[in-house]
Formats: sequence, C-alpha cells, structure tokens
Amino acid sequence: MRVLFFLMFFCSVFSQGIEFSISGGMGKRRLKNLQMRYNLLTFIETGTYEGATTGKACRYFEDVFTIELSEELYKKSKERLKKTQITFIHGSSDEELDKLLSHYSPDRTLIFLDAHFSRCDTVKGKNDPPLLDELVTIQKYIKESTVILVDDVRCFKTSFVAPMNEYIAHYPKINDVFNFVKNNYPKGFEFYIIGDQAIIYNTEYYKNKPSNGLKLFTDYYLEEDLDRMIGLAYESVENLTAREKSLICQMALKATQVPKLSFISALITKNLNQVNYKEHMQKARQYKLDEEVLSRLNSL
Repeated sequence: MRVLFFLMFFCSVFSQGIEFSISGGMGKRRLKNLQMRYNLLTFIETGTYEGATTGKACRYFEDVFTIELSEELYKKSKERLKKTQITFIHGSSDEELDKLLSHYSPDRTLIFLDAHFSRCDTVKGKNDPPLLDELVTIQKYIKESTVILVDDVRCFKTSFVAPMNEYIAHYPKINDVFNFVKNNYPKGFEFYIIGDQAIIYNTEYYKNKPSNGLKLFTDYYLEEDLDRMIGLAYESVENLTAREKSLICQMALKATQVPKLSFISALITKNLNQVNYKEHMQKARQYKLDEEVLSRLNSL
C-alpha cells in the first residue's frame, strides 16, 4: 500500500546528500555533517536565542555570526560564549543580515534562518516573521556555494490544516516561500522540505539531489488539491525506505503539535499494521487536522 504525508521534526537520515535530525534545533552531528558534506567555512544564524546552535557551530566552522533582536538574549548568549570566536550582532535580522552580507560574501556559507517570534522570552520584530525579507536580502549576495536552512516549517501555513496557534496565524504560506525561491533565485537553486526544516541549495553546483521519496514528499506537502495530495502521499511512501518510515513514526510521537505529521504517521502505521495507528489518528484529531482529510484517511 502506498502512503505518505510529512516528515516534521528532524530525523537523523542521509538521503543522497540531505540529512535529518530527530532532535529539535541543530545538533552537533547535523552541523558537522552539513559542514563536511558541502565543504562550508562560515555559519550565519538569525535568531540566536540562548546560543545553543551557535555554540555548537563554532566547533566546525571557521567563522560564526549570529543575529539576535532581543537585547537580553543577545547579552546573555554573548556572555555565556565569550571565550569563543563567535561574532554576536544585536538588531533585526532583515537589517543586520544585509549589513553583514555586504561585507562578508556568503561563499561556502551555511545560513540558518530562525529569527521568528517563538513566545517565551523571544522578541517580536516589526516584520514578523522576517523570513521573506531575509530571503530577499540573501538573494542580493548569494553565491553558488551558499546553503540556506529555514527552521520551523510547521509554523507556516499549508493546506488542510487549521493554524496551531494564534500567534502564527498571520504567517505566510510555505508555498509562498517556495515560489519566491523558485521564481527569484539563480538557476540551480532548489527548495526541499526535510522534516521541520527546508533546505535551499544549488543542486547543480553540488551535483546532488535528495532522494526521490523526499522530492515527492515536498511536492505532497506543498500540494493544495486534496486528490492530488493523497495521490502524492501514496507515491511518496512507495519511495521511502523502511528506515525513513520508521523515523517518521518516531517523530510523530515527539512532535505533538504537528497535525500533518500525525496524519502521515497514521497512514504509515496503518500501512505497516502497527498498533499506534489509533494513537496517531487521535493526535491528528486533537490538533485540528482538517475534517475532510480525516474523512478521506478513514476511507483508505
């Protein structure tokens, strides 16, 4: 039986050049593998928060820059990591990223975009989320070897799922982000959703693409027609490995706020005849997965 729907939160898997992480944020192994796989020298982050990702990045990259809007978080992370080579920048990412890239070419650079408001003690900027503004800025300076990671894809709108929280109800659709990259970035740059992140990189320059299953998964996640979406779900799962399917199911139990992940996990576990099918279905209902999709799932 063919199936799929989403891969949210990160899985530790390598698929023809693209890796997953099951833990939140950017783990040491993930950063190291990205740095080595793409031979990157510089790491730029928007949204320092407490400096966890930046602190790990300085072990693998020659130059590390991080931008934080909150003055309190900026000071705390700078003090905590004062013995490292990290350059801390205080200000809004859309403005400070432009200043930074005008002086430091993003050649062989990993840019990690995670500056959106996340409640807790983070600060909301005047253009929240700043993602599209950041991508516009990067476009002005981008090099063939630049690699971009967009964090928290689950926060951006997509078809058939109600907004999870009021504070992200105004976020753009992930399709708008995809289309901006497709229509404006240089030839060769492609956009793929991998777990709770999206990666943007030049597949011609690096001469590698993600697996066919993950390409289908991205198409499925962006699809707005229900019938085509269901069809892509089946086709995607046909191309996913047993390891990838297993990791999706593991992620669903951890990523409790991702309705689409609950849905895909329900499809996979039903396909695999595993006992958690009902548990995943319950989660999908709990997190307001569109009733039309639930109805279609029950009929499969």
